[in-house]
Amino acid sequence: MNAAERKKLKQTTSSRDGWKSKATEGTAEIRRLKAKNKKLRKGRENWKGRAIKRKGNVDPLNRRIRELTKSRNRLKTELEEVKKANDTQLTTKNLPDKPNSKNHIDLKMHLIFLSLNLVFSCSVSFRSVPKILNCFKQNSNLFDGIKIPHYTTVIRWGCRLGCYLLKRSKKRQFSKRNPWICIADHTIQVGTNKAMAVLGVPLEVMKLGRALTLKDATVLDVVVKKSWTGKEVEKSLEKVFKKNAPPVQIVIDGAGNLNKGVRDVIKKMNADCHVTYDITHFIAKLMKKKYDSCMTFLSMMKKLSLAAKQIAQTEIGYLIPPKLREKARFLNLPKIAEWLQMMLEMLKILRKREHKKLLKKYFGWIYKPKLKEYITQFLTDILNMKEAQKILKNVGISDSSFKEAYEKLSKSSDNKFARPIIDKLIQVLEFSKQIGIPALLTSDLIESLFGKFKTISKPHKLFEINKLVLVIPCLCEEITLDLIERAFSKMTNKEAQNWITKNIPITLFSLRIAIVNEMKKKEEMKKKEEMKKKEEMKKKEEMKKKEEMKKKEEVIELHPHKDAESNEVCWVR
Repeated sequence: MNAAERKKLKQTTSSRDGWKSKATEGTAEIRRLKAKNKKLRKGRENWKGRAIKRKGNVDPLNRRIRELTKSRNRLKTELEEVKKANDTQLTTKNLPDKPNSKNHIDLKMHLIFLSLNLVFSCSVSFRSVPKILNCFKQNSNLFDGIKIPHYTTVIRWGCRLGCYLLKRSKKRQFSKRNPWICIADHTIQVGTNKAMAVLGVPLEVMKLGRALTLKDATVLDVVVKKSWTGKEVEKSLEKVFKKNAPPVQIVIDGAGNLNKGVRDVIKKMNADCHVTYDITHFIAKLMKKKYDSCMTFLSMMKKLSLAAKQIAQTEIGYLIPPKLREKARFLNLPKIAEWLQMMLEMLKILRKREHKKLLKKYFGWIYKPKLKEYITQFLTDILNMKEAQKILKNVGISDSSFKEAYEKLSKSSDNKFARPIIDKLIQVLEFSKQIGIPALLTSDLIESLFGKFKTISKPHKLFEINKLVLVIPCLCEEITLDLIERAFSKMTNKEAQNWITKNIPITLFSLRIAIVNEMKKKEEMKKKEEMKKKEEMKKKEEMKKKEEMKKKEEVIELHPHKDAESNEVCWVR
């Protein structure tokens, strides 16, 4: 063979080998596809069989559903007939009969009226209002066709009504012809926000000869700030006095910033106002002077607090003394005096020997002669002072009430304690003679207003002054359907929300919620990153598995080989 022939042979063998490898690859691919086709056919047959079986199960279920829908519709029609028959018994006279009629809006107003009355009149919490309304809905057809509100919507309704009442009170309520008494005070909770409320009471109410109620007063202003100085008190009072004319009397608790602000307003406006300090706070200050440095009183208080802990889980636990608060302990001294009076007579009343033994064990110090003399003196001073206070608070100060109070205070063993109170009463008595009406001596009205506000709006320990301040004006009003219709026609949710954003600073609780939300977001981001990493790891594992499967499925390549002895061609890897 010459070179050209060899070259041609090489070319033919290489082309043959190429076509052969392609043919083997094609046959291997055909085999793989045939196997896959077999699997798919088997799977299809399997799922087809399952579907046919399930179709047989579904048909009776469909029949059952049709039967149930028919029975449900039949029961619905029967129930509607029963409701129509009992409609006259279940519905009240004031409420509309058909919720889907034109009176649907009236029914909604009734719902608002009922829910707000539950909060403000019955002192029910906002969260429990929807539960009570659900009870009404389930047991009668009162609120058919109307969704029961969430407690947050009830809060919005209360804020909306309060905002309307505040805006209404900013108009002229009192004048020189209609003289009035101003009561101002601050309230604070957790945090820095501090609210100041200004109440207006008509002077004519003092003629009635009874204790004032919240319905006698109107809330003229509620302002929330982080700190209150004398100047800020002066500005807020000046706004109120300009609109309503200066009051005849201003009653405050004697706090420094209030005292300064009131004095500055009177000077600025050249008003003829009589400033009266609350008698309870005034007497509490005198008590503090008297008893805070008295060693026998302090030791008695320590023994009382220790005894309260000791007898809490004994058979005489019912004789536990009242709580001794550090902040208002001198205001609560009458309660302690009443308890001590009861304890002095307890040995005579108790019949069980075991109870008497326990009484002597824990409260034997009360019956010792030296301390007993001090306790009796303490009781006469405080209980007489309490009775005098009760007379003056209920009726106000006039000639007759002053005489009764003077008789009680003159029985006091300590003249230094009683004399300043009598002097104070004489000053206010002169003012009441000028007016010709009994003068107010206490700011208990605003204290009770703040107390009611705290019971309604205090859901947790971290409660602070927030948007629920708008509830305060509602507590002094009689909530009627007419008032709610007027308020909700003139005041929108947006206006109330704007008032809240303008007048109430950011609360600590909202800052805390923001921090918690940020922490949650960070945790969610971490979780998402972890999920991404896991998905990437899964993808990598899947890729590795696919590569391994490909290697297994690859066809083994065979090459021809000629045996030298037998001259036979065989296939080798």
